Amino acid sequence: MHVTLIKPAMAMPLDSFTTQSGVPPIGMAYIAGYLKSKGHQVKVIDSIGEDLGNIFKMDKLDLVVNGLSFDEIINRIPSTTELIGLSIMFSNEWPVCRILIQRIRERFPHIPIVCGGEAATADSQYIMSTTPELNFLVEGEGEEKIWRLTEQLEGEKDFSKVPGLIWRDGNKIRSNGNNTRIREVDKIPWPDWSDVPVENYLEAGLGQSTYNRRVMPIVASRGCPYQCTFCTNLKMYGTNWYSRDPKNVLDEVEYYIQKYQIEHFDFCDLTVIVNKDWVIKFCKELYSRQLPVTWGLPSGTRSEVLDSEVLHWLKKSGLERMNYAPESGSAKTLKMIKKGVDIPKMNASMKDALRAGLKVKATLIFGFPDQDWSQVLANFKYMLQLAFMGIHDVACFPFVPYPGSELHDRLHKEGRIDKDSTEYEIWLTKNIFNKVGGMKSYSQSISHKQLQWLVIGGMSFFYTFQFLFRPWRTFETIYRLITKNPITMLENLAYQMFLSFFVSKKQFAQIVENEEP
Repeated sequence: MHVTLIKPAMAMPLDSFTTQSGVPPIGMAYIAGYLKSKGHQVKVIDSIGEDLGNIFKMDKLDLVVNGLSFDEIINRIPSTTELIGLSIMFSNEWPVCRILIQRIRERFPHIPIVCGGEAATADSQYIMSTTPELNFLVEGEGEEKIWRLTEQLEGEKDFSKVPGLIWRDGNKIRSNGNNTRIREVDKIPWPDWSDVPVENYLEAGLGQSTYNRRVMPIVASRGCPYQCTFCTNLKMYGTNWYSRDPKNVLDEVEYYIQKYQIEHFDFCDLTVIVNKDWVIKFCKELYSRQLPVTWGLPSGTRSEVLDSEVLHWLKKSGLERMNYAPESGSAKTLKMIKKGVDIPKMNASMKDALRAGLKVKATLIFGFPDQDWSQVLANFKYMLQLAFMGIHDVACFPFVPYPGSELHDRLHKEGRIDKDSTEYEIWLTKNIFNKVGGMKSYSQSISHKQLQWLVIGGMSFFYTFQFLFRPWRTFETIYRLITKNPITMLENLAYQMFLSFFVSKKQFAQIVENEEP
């Protein structure tokens, strides 16, 4: 078959402080590589990468969209295509994706359309029930399922044989409910980047854990064995964690160095550090190859296996900073969200990371359902402790009820999220952490306005004491901003605000008349 895969443009709130942050679409590249390995023809349309500088607004949705316009995307779809697939990663972008699907259907009335990805999986029933233009939706990992869908489209059209597929059968929506996993992840073909404008990303210096270097994403494992109630992992992957052979991963890294001259690679895994033996094997193999790269863990990771030995090898192999995710300094909160971390053990690991020479970051979340002020105060007490310990960075976030998470389902059942309302999609566009003015508290004890002050004030509180305890870090921060090499959350916020207000917004102002109808 001839398959066209589309990565829609990136949509963000108008007052978002980050508008330029795209990275090469690794999920779509994996799908393309898998389909090509099965003999199919694949055309990839990367709406973000093909026009990083194009920004237009959508007044009806109060959004800024970065990338190709709807017409530009549709005009790139070959007339010979037999299946059109869209990758939907973030729920706040769904309303824009829905409009794109409607426009595609107008141009291609008889071509089947399928969507997949984390956001599509998380809100699958809602998406299918409200988007009649969509024929299929793939839940979970997409490679094998999309391939099996193409086989059925070419053959007997018995879609019940496609695992993890939701399909439209006349006026009915059917699902086989069999969201299978790929266990032998080493056998998955590497991502196929041949249709992706990788060089545009590399020249722009965009990355998840660093800026102004040639950065490529990579995946070494899939899934997460933990069950945090605010995460969509259980819907997307379940609790099984499967890893690639470290040599296979590093062969891919070495290939990117030779082909793209990359300087840094970011793991896109949910959590790559689960097995101590795997981590040490990976680090020793990377160190032995003496590859001219650094690497990062932008999503953070678990700390259970991060002892002094592991941290020594992480630093020695080129890891620059370690992101810990305690989420709270309150034992009561940690129990409520099923985080399953031991704070004293995590603190010991953080101290080992500092001794190893790593920059250390911790994340905290405010506004969980049932979070009270005693738990909030525990967070501030913990931030003071972290500042005294010498942690470089604390990121404070508001709780966001992502569709597909346990807490989202609870709030929906309680009537606090109304998916039957016409306002649900407007709510989705604002359901993102970096819209400061739109923060919404789901705690019965904390108001929306108080949540804004807690998130902003919490970070200010931490950095005030960090710079007070270690005043030389003030000058280090200024130097890294001047040299365009931000590391900490504070530096990243300052740098992204610079890009947003002095680069992206300037471009936006120049084409404000070019509004998407």
